[in-house]
This record gives sequence, C-alpha cells and structure tokens, in this order.
Amino acid sequence: MTRSLDLNGMENFVAPVINGFFSLRTLSEYPGSFNFIIIARKDTRRSGMRYLVRGSDNNGNVANFVETEEAIVITNYKQQNKLEILSYLQIRGSIPLIWKQSPDIKYTPLIIPRDDYSLNANVFRKHITELVTNYGKTILVNLIDKKNNQGEIGDYFQNLAKEERENKSKIR
Repeated sequence: MTRSLDLNGMENFVAPVINGFFSLRTLSEYPGSFNFIIIARKDTRRSGMRYLVRGSDNNGNVANFVETEEAIVITNYKQQNKLEILSYLQIRGSIPLIWKQSPDIKYTPLIIPRDDYSLNANVFRKHITELVTNYGKTILVNLIDKKNNQGEIGDYFQNLAKEERENKSKIR
C-alpha cells in the first residue's frame, strides 16, 4: 500500500508496522526473573480470511504464512550487563499446492485442488526452496485431517514431499 510513497522519496513518512502480534512479559515467579517475548509475523504476499484464501499462488507464496518466534532473555546474575537469549522459530502456512475452498453452509467446505501435477510440483518446489533459503534446515509437518476430502490434498502434499526428497538425494 505504501509502495508509491516509497518510490516518491517519502519512505520516512510511513511508520513501519507488522501484521501480527507482539508480547513481552517479565516473569519473576522463579528464582531469577527473565523476559519472555513472542512475536508472530504474518506474510503479506497472500494473507486473507480462512476459506477465502487457500493454497499457494504460482510463485509458491502460501496463504496465511506466519512465522512465530518465542524468545527468553535472561540477565546474567554475575555480570548484569551480559544477556543470554534463547530463541525458537516456528513457521506455518497453507499446503503449498494450487487449491481453493469456497465457504458454504457445511462445517468443512469441499477442497478443490488444481489437477495439474507439473504446476503443483513447480509451486511446491518454489515454496520449499524459499523456506530452505530463508530458514535453513526445515522440517515439514502435515497437520491436515487425513479423512475425506482433506485426506486427498494431504496425500498429494506427502507424495510431492517424498518425491522432492528422493530427487534431492539422487542429485547429491
């Protein structure tokens, strides 16, 4: 939304904000106190309401991609000016395939995958490549319900992941 301002030399006019959540709490119930921080950053390239924005676009950008970081900041008791920071980052997003799910009166609307294997394989590969480039070693977890219509897209995802893993091992 602010790109035209940036292009016209007005980048300092806009205050930077995040699409997400930030919380900082000082916890002192333990022998020493520490700060607990949680930051959730939502990607802006394909955000939207559940059921209205699903799957991936042709560039591998998945719907509602969020990176959530939890950090604990501990002050060293012997050296007050020294901090220890422990951090854990988790990412999540829609299954990286071309699919949609239109809302209706059902509790779980029908998932409609794009039945083009080469397109889906390309989208999947672009998404995984970006993840590995940005985050390093990445573990994929398939949390989709294994039943009915959701099971089909979950199987599609697993098959692509397995095929990509096998292709990578053949290259090395």
